[in-house]
Amino acid sequence: MEALEARMEKEHQEWLEESREYIEENMDSCLKREADMVFRLEDGREYRMLVTDYVMGDCFYILLGVEADGASVFLLNPDPFNQDMGYIKWMTFVNEDLGFACLSRDAGESGDLYRTADGGESFERIEWPQVEAALEDGSPVCPFDFAEKLAEQDGKLYLTVNQGATKVYQNQNGVSLKALFVSEDQGESWSFVEETV
Repeated sequence: MEALEARMEKEHQEWLEESREYIEENMDSCLKREADMVFRLEDGREYRMLVTDYVMGDCFYILLGVEADGASVFLLNPDPFNQDMGYIKWMTFVNEDLGFACLSRDAGESGDLYRTADGGESFERIEWPQVEAALEDGSPVCPFDFAEKLAEQDGKLYLTVNQGATKVYQNQNGVSLKALFVSEDQGESWSFVEETV
């Protein structure tokens, strides 16, 4: 099993290198495409997420960096979601190094959170704690599975997680609930705060 995993990792690294070379050789054609998501830092520099391929409605992406003057463009990451496919819903950077993105999957039923601490050169998928709730009939459910938005306040990060397309868990007024999580370690781990609307 370890030999298979090592071979797969080697093949993935070779594919990444080939992709990086191809993209850098064809950067002009990449720049003609409209980005699916753009985040602009205060100094005018941009992070641009571009689709490179579609498979049955899901996408593969690359992440480009663009200097404020627009003259310098560089490939930050040829595979920011580590071979995962989906549709990017949002991307935000707290500073030039620390950033987050949500990749929607399963026709909007879930939205995974990805974190970078090196300005987009690598991303890792981050989990939040499952929060168990009870449906009207008493059945247990863990409904919060779509990272909706992230905000920084007083040195802490706050993540709002909704129920994606399913929205099975509602309050007595029929409103689909969300969960609020907090991180005090720059988004590496999360703690449940409360349910919100």
